[in-house]
Amino acid sequence: RRYLEELPRTKSELEEEQSRLRSSIEALRKNIKERENGTEVEWPSKEEVELVKDEAAFTGKHLDANQGTITLLQQQKESRMDELARIDTLEERIKAEIDELENRTTTMRNEIEKYNDLSELQDSADVTKDYLLEMKEKCTKRIQLLDGLPENV
Repeated sequence: RRYLEELPRTKSELEEEQSRLRSSIEALRKNIKERENGTEVEWPSKEEVELVKDEAAFTGKHLDANQGTITLLQQQKESRMDELARIDTLEERIKAEIDELENRTTTMRNEIEKYNDLSELQDSADVTKDYLLEMKEKCTKRIQLLDGLPENV
């Protein structure tokens, strides 16, 4: 996390250092061109050139290391985003299951209320039984009626 917070600052520092090195290199190139054209220019000392080379090498190493860190952090970010997506889907499934369980609970409570009043349940069963017996009698009479008919009709 600290790397992510420091990343913009580190990146800008490296970019500034690269810009400074580029300007130093451009100055050296300009000096070389002017010297070739016959204009006398003050050359940097050997120590200054070595210092610029060392700084360029150091910056290059840090740039590579920081690039690796950026890549690693991006991979970790993608991994975390995938985990968050899986958690979101899991939450949705849990919510759906909770809703289903609440519906089942409500249905069961309603059914339990039906069975709490046994006398009403007995009355309902008796009405249904009477209706079914009546239907049985009607069907039996029809069958007997049909059995009494001649077969040609």
